[in-house]
Amino acid sequence: MAVRGLTGLTSSKRRLASYLIGLSLIVALWTALWALIAWDYRTETRAGFIQTDTLARAVAEHTERVLWEADQLARNVSLAALERGIDMPLRSYVELGLVQSDVFLQLALIDRDGILRASTERDFLPVDLSDREHVRVHRDGRYDGLFVGKPVIGRASGRPSIQLSRAIRYPDGELLGIVVISVDPRYLTNFYRELREASNFDLLVVGTHDYVVRARHRDDDLLRPAMLPATSPLRHALRESAAGSFARYDPSRDIDDMASFRKLANYPVAVAVSLARDDALAPFRLRRDLLLIGGLLMTAFIVYTESRRWRLVERLAEWARQLDEALKALSLKAGQTETLFTAAPDAVLRISDGGKVEAMNPRMRSLLRLAPDQAPPVDIAEFVARLLEADIDTARDAKQHWFFTYLLDALRNRPHETVSSIINITHSSPRRYEVRLTGLPPPEAGLMLIMRDITSLNLDAAANSDPFLERAT
Repeated sequence: MAVRGLTGLTSSKRRLASYLIGLSLIVALWTALWALIAWDYRTETRAGFIQTDTLARAVAEHTERVLWEADQLARNVSLAALERGIDMPLRSYVELGLVQSDVFLQLALIDRDGILRASTERDFLPVDLSDREHVRVHRDGRYDGLFVGKPVIGRASGRPSIQLSRAIRYPDGELLGIVVISVDPRYLTNFYRELREASNFDLLVVGTHDYVVRARHRDDDLLRPAMLPATSPLRHALRESAAGSFARYDPSRDIDDMASFRKLANYPVAVAVSLARDDALAPFRLRRDLLLIGGLLMTAFIVYTESRRWRLVERLAEWARQLDEALKALSLKAGQTETLFTAAPDAVLRISDGGKVEAMNPRMRSLLRLAPDQAPPVDIAEFVARLLEADIDTARDAKQHWFFTYLLDALRNRPHETVSSIINITHSSPRRYEVRLTGLPPPEAGLMLIMRDITSLNLDAAANSDPFLERAT
């Protein structure tokens, strides 16, 4: 079948089949690479959003803790001011360690008119702060909780700070004054100092009521508070949800960001963490490039292999054609041999090198008295028993043992020789047979047994004239 398959195709069809196989392999390779790259891209993008969301959650918890500590301090100072007055000394809070100097830059008390009356700063002077937003919101009664102001330069401290303020009111609601805590904006974002190593990383603390940035992790932005544009994706996201993630384009840095945000539960502030998509996808791009290079190399290898295979198929097709012609000649010769085997006047039996009976001609079947539908003997032992079954000679058993041993010795010890002998078989009348054993060459390996009836011959005279009756070895 393989020979007919090769020789039955023209050269152009074989070449087309080879091209189709190579093309199919290349298409399958690049389809698999595309699927793998697409999966890797989605996985890396998801990992980037998970990273920004985790950082946003941590920064939000840190910021809320700072604001809570400031709120507790403001409440305590408010209670003390109600008891001791708005101009009570505040240096004791620093001396007792109640004000963290690395977090809170200043603690101050402002009266109902907006005049600074007390401060933890040494040698402070009363300053009119009535124009400050964190003072106005309480004087106007617009806000009652802890107000997170915009970044400013403190008039008393002279340092950039975020002003946290809380109104001090009597039990009847009348305003006594305002307690103000100045917080270093760097402290809110320097919680993750190692993030400064990523130039395309950004961290924002932004107000949820005015969308003004309170703190940013880059030093050069601290003194330039900015409001989120009306078209800002972060501004839109803050209006829609308390937490989430999104992709955006940052025109200030001309990069695509992967951002996550989270509002604080108890304060009008949200934090946002963004990571440049190029940074987040850097490992993916490296793997993608390696896969593409590998794909190109595999494509070149497939093209080379298929071209070699096509040449081998062409050569194999030529060999197959030659083999087909040889097999036809061999089949013709085998048919002629089988015809001679069947038509031979002598009884012929073919024995395998394992002692099994492989074939016999009609004359041998007649000698063994086999009916047309009767199975032949399977091995030499059954053949010898069947041959001498009707022998009435008194020495039949000894003759049977001798003949079996004779065949077995020729098969095992003289497979490449030709030997002959004579055996007498007595049925209704004695018959004499010349038995000739010829070893078969590989790959057939075995014996060809020929029995010729020589009863009517004068053996002594015939032995000198007929070579077939010689005791050949």
